[in-house]
Amino acid sequence: MKIKTEQLVAAKKAIEKLFALEGLSAAKAFEIVGMGKRIIDALALYEKTRQQLIVRLGSPVLGEDGKDTKQIQVKPENTDEFVKQLNALHEETVDLESECVEIPGDLQGLTVIDLIALDGMVAVAAA
Repeated sequence: MKIKTEQLVAAKKAIEKLFALEGLSAAKAFEIVGMGKRIIDALALYEKTRQQLIVRLGSPVLGEDGKDTKQIQVKPENTDEFVKQLNALHEETVDLESECVEIPGDLQGLTVIDLIALDGMVAVAAA
C-alpha cells in the first residue's frame, strides 16, 4: 500500500490509538505491528527531514536576555520557501509494503474520526 506522507502525519494520533488496541488476536496484532514499524520509520524520516529544513531555513531564537533559547525558527524571508518545500514533502509517497489491515468492528478505542484518518491503512470488518 502506498500512502502520502501528509496522511501519515495527519493520522499520527489515530495510529498511536491503533497500536494500543486491546482484544486483537495475536496474528492481527502481529500484522498491525509489522505495518506499524514501517509507519514509525516513515514518520521518523519525515520529522528528521522537516527538522533539517527548519535548520537550513531558520535561525536561532534569542530570549529577551539575548541568549540562545536552543530553539530555531524559520526566518521570515524564508517562509515561502519553507512552505513550498514542506508541501512537497507532504506529497511524497511512502510504500508501507503491506495491504490494508482489517480490524474487528467490535473493538473499543477508535473513533469515527480515527477511522477516517486511517483510511487506506485499516478497514473495519463487517459485523
